[in-house]
Amino acid sequence: MNSNILKYITTPIYYPNGDPHAGHAHTSVMADILKRWIEQQTPGSHVFLSTGVDEHGQKIEKLIQESGLSAEDYLNRKTAAFRTIFDRLDVRYDAYVRTTDPRHIAGVQHALQKVFDDGLLETAMYEGLYCEGCEMFKMPSELDENGCCPDHKKKPVPLKEKNYILPLEPHREWLTAQIQDHPEWIQPEECRNEMLELLKKPLPPLCISRPKSRTKHGIELPFDHDYVA
Repeated sequence: MNSNILKYITTPIYYPNGDPHAGHAHTSVMADILKRWIEQQTPGSHVFLSTGVDEHGQKIEKLIQESGLSAEDYLNRKTAAFRTIFDRLDVRYDAYVRTTDPRHIAGVQHALQKVFDDGLLETAMYEGLYCEGCEMFKMPSELDENGCCPDHKKKPVPLKEKNYILPLEPHREWLTAQIQDHPEWIQPEECRNEMLELLKKPLPPLCISRPKSRTKHGIELPFDHDYVA
């Protein structure tokens, strides 16, 4: 490893639908330990550690409505609780991401506009099983033997609506080749092998939008003001 090298570590961006708990603390402390270890082993190097909160989605929108607070007040209180825990644990993060931050919103809209301009998005009646807890569509193979989300123990709701989708199947062979040519990109080996195994099967399209008729608490698509990401 060369000196002065810049590495990047990110935790998940946590979902502030409740108070921070031991799981959030454990993940962030482990990321901080890795950052310090790399910098200690390689004098002169710097590891950029990013953490933060995902403040968008239907669950958050519902909690804001139930709280009686404005969206700004509710989210400021929740994110302050997470920052307080990390500061008490001396987690030395370099960036604290909030998805309501204007810089984040501008970055997301720029990326979405680029994908749209390149003709990679399609509109279609997207039909699937929607887990309200995960706030995402689930494949039948991702459910347990009772047809429930393994994380939330509830059956996803059948949903059919017009959305913007990103077809993934046209990129499957390219992605497989990239991983095979650069095995160091996914470590450890068992995780890389798991990904390659998944790529042996056709990839379903990725739904990247939600209609405002269902939720307004998201980042507005720059090319269609009736939808959010």
